[in-house]
Amino acid sequence: MNLQVVGDNRCDLMHFPTHTETRYSYSSMGAIERTIRPLAEKEHRLLSSALAWRKRRQKVLARRAFLIGLSLFVFFSGVTVTATHTDRRGPAWYYCCLISLAIAVPVALWLYFDLKPKFLREVDLYERALQRNEARITRIQSNAVVEFEEQEDEGACYAFQLDTGQVVFVSGQDFYPSAKFPNSDFSVVEIHADDGKVVESLIEKTGFKLKPLRKISYRQKPGMTIPENFKPMDGDLNHIEEVLSSREG
Repeated sequence: MNLQVVGDNRCDLMHFPTHTETRYSYSSMGAIERTIRPLAEKEHRLLSSALAWRKRRQKVLARRAFLIGLSLFVFFSGVTVTATHTDRRGPAWYYCCLISLAIAVPVALWLYFDLKPKFLREVDLYERALQRNEARITRIQSNAVVEFEEQEDEGACYAFQLDTGQVVFVSGQDFYPSAKFPNSDFSVVEIHADDGKVVESLIEKTGFKLKPLRKISYRQKPGMTIPENFKPMDGDLNHIEEVLSSREG
């Protein structure tokens, strides 16, 4: 990708305060496409592995709750018996044990009955996703991207240029920069359960790594309305700040 930086000394009231407008020249080659297909072998293995782990976690839940309750009982019993023995006052040792038991048992039961429904729902969710056997693919191809600086752990944010005169955004903590991202050709694979809930997602990168044309400061973002992920909008990366600032929320 050959980039040319051209200085333009015009001053437009709609532009952010600057004396020189920097424009980036690039050939627009980009597209977004969505497809639905059966799970690939590696995706099926991913789901099966995740399901097996959740089943093991559910199976040992009762034992772990018991061990936590036992640990609490031993701790509180030891502390109260030691304190009573040291100052020779307070209840007898068996009363200390009963008090500790009254603390440990409710905590263990609460932990078990609070987590069990959640674990069962997750197992059911992954089983239904495997039965559905469906992956939704969003593929983005682009040779130009602008990066938005992260603010308050909201995750990375990029705008990719499409050859239709549009840009498409991807943002979130799944899109942090890496050795191959942002990429000129990548696909976001989402695996859903039958109720439409996303169970697993992964990013496949088949192009080359892109260097962002520029990074927009987080100080400018509060005045911008950034669209949802994968939703194209009319615009050009050279004027993306003005386009986003003029959008209604």
